[in-house]
Amino acid sequence: MMSDVPYGAFLSGGVDSSLNVALMAELADRPVSTFSVAIEGDAASDELGFARAIAQKYGTRHHEVVIGEQDFLDYLPKLAWHQDEPLADPVCVPLHAISEAARLSGTKVVQVGEGADELFAGYTSYAFFSDFHRRAWRPYQVLPGMLRRAAGRLTTRTNASYCTIPILKQCPLAAVLWMPCTPTSTRMPPPLVSSSG
Repeated sequence: MMSDVPYGAFLSGGVDSSLNVALMAELADRPVSTFSVAIEGDAASDELGFARAIAQKYGTRHHEVVIGEQDFLDYLPKLAWHQDEPLADPVCVPLHAISEAARLSGTKVVQVGEGADELFAGYTSYAFFSDFHRRAWRPYQVLPGMLRRAAGRLTTRTNASYCTIPILKQCPLAAVLWMPCTPTSTRMPPPLVSSSG
């Protein structure tokens, strides 16, 4: 692995970032700099233990950033300016913090493990849609036309008609199964598979 400038990797300890670090460590002529972030008091999203284990296994120069509530507030004005758009994804705050830490350490190029969850259905919502054909579309298609039309009329009289997911608009029965699928609800279907990404 060659670079004109110092390089490193963001490391969550998940499959994708861990694979990046393993390959980088194998190909690098020096220890890889790794960077991990956690949110103070949020045990559900804290992956530092997994990241530490990978960092130790591959002998990286590991850096950790823990951000608190005040850090979130302090970063917001900078983020609004840097992003130049209203972005409502809270992950931008930890991402900014870890990027800043990498830059302050002298690391100018960072490899990230983005995309594997999207490619391999690592999120619960993707698992729902990966099984969508068998669970909803196929049963709906075998219903007699009269029942499909009745299901369609039923969903137009319910909140499912406000659903913004295009495939559910084409299959009213699926919209009923998905319920509630409205702007006022974010309830997701139960997980079908687990993922540690």
